[in-house]
Amino acid sequence: MRSIIRTLCKRPVITVFIAYAFTLILLDAFGYFSYEKQSYLYKLIDNNDTVSVEGRILSVPQLVKNSKRFVMKTSTVNGIAVSEKIIVNSHSGYSVSYGDIINVEGKLKKPFSSAFPLLFDYQKYLARSEIYVVLDISSFEYIDSKPSIVKKFALAFRQDIIEKFDDYFKKPYSDVLKSLIIGDKSTLSWDIKNSFSDSGIMHILVVSGLHVGFISIIVLFILKLTGLSLKKVLLLSIPFIFFYCFVIGANPPALRSAIMFSCVMFSLSLNREPLIYNSLALSALIILYIPAATIVYGIFPDVLWRDNRNCLFL
Repeated sequence: MRSIIRTLCKRPVITVFIAYAFTLILLDAFGYFSYEKQSYLYKLIDNNDTVSVEGRILSVPQLVKNSKRFVMKTSTVNGIAVSEKIIVNSHSGYSVSYGDIINVEGKLKKPFSSAFPLLFDYQKYLARSEIYVVLDISSFEYIDSKPSIVKKFALAFRQDIIEKFDDYFKKPYSDVLKSLIIGDKSTLSWDIKNSFSDSGIMHILVVSGLHVGFISIIVLFILKLTGLSLKKVLLLSIPFIFFYCFVIGANPPALRSAIMFSCVMFSLSLNREPLIYNSLALSALIILYIPAATIVYGIFPDVLWRDNRNCLFL
């Protein structure tokens, strides 16, 4: 016990992280993060009335089965100021894009919840992203468009890469490359997805820390060729890695890896030997501090690709 206490005293970052994580676990155990208590929209579901919702689209709309699906941040609900995130399903082919401010009407419903504890629970999965209701819209009104400048530039760059893949590679090779490099799975056929799934390598199609690691090596190599000092190379590599994260959709695994990479690069730039446990603890502390809205889902969130009644990780 004394050795453990001595180790924690020598590594304050790890100590702070453990204390913070333990506090979150206690708060969760006592129901502090219960969505039934925190969500205003969740309480309106039982009324089964049509609601009028105004808000901004936070994600790029994705075609899922026969509908467009996207994440929306509400500003008003039935004329009342309400700020929550919801999943919106559009079955009527409305033209929407990231950053649009829209007014929609429809009925709220609960996400599907599994009755069996060992099966995938879509409702709890969405709740971790602070999304508690799903809205099926019946009417739509476009108001304005206010996309983030950084995300807008990243989306344009991403679209340019997609077009280059389509121009220089034939299907299905272009579809696989788009999924491997930038995380675009929208054009992958079910046969390819099933083949990867049956082979046990479906995780390769999900852009994660492995991909960030490869990109980091390439960026460091290119910057080193410019003749810059090692310190400048290390520091300049950090914004390039985060820009890549935005291009691929800012998904959680990539962001976690980018934060850890930044901690290591910053340590090396100070001529300090990077301690893996300290870097890991500091990265975890930063991730826990950042609001769930910015870390759990990105521009192309996986919550859009999960089916309400089947455990599909595409």
